[in-house]
Amino acid sequence: MTLTHRSVIEYEAAVISMAHRAVIEYKDAVMNMAHRAVIEYEDASTTVANRAMIEYEDASMTVVNRAVIEYEDAVMAISHHAFIEHEDAVITIAHRSGSDQV
Repeated sequence: MTLTHRSVIEYEAAVISMAHRAVIEYKDAVMNMAHRAVIEYEDASTTVANRAMIEYEDASMTVVNRAVIEYEDAVMAISHHAFIEHEDAVITIAHRSGSDQV
């Protein structure tokens, strides 16, 4: 009777221990999966945010570069036009004065 009683108690203890271990392992697995899902979500969110920031910065740089280029082109055109008008005026004045030297 004592051996049977002891073996039942040991069996119950072993079953409870295994069940307890299974519950802990299940909880750990669920926590790991949840943790992994959170990390992957945060990584994806960060990636999306980074991509949006990079695209915004690229667009801003493109707009700024275009504005600078257009400004430089305008300045060059104005300078070139003013230079031509200056040369034309000098040539006209020299021609009117009868001078061959410009």
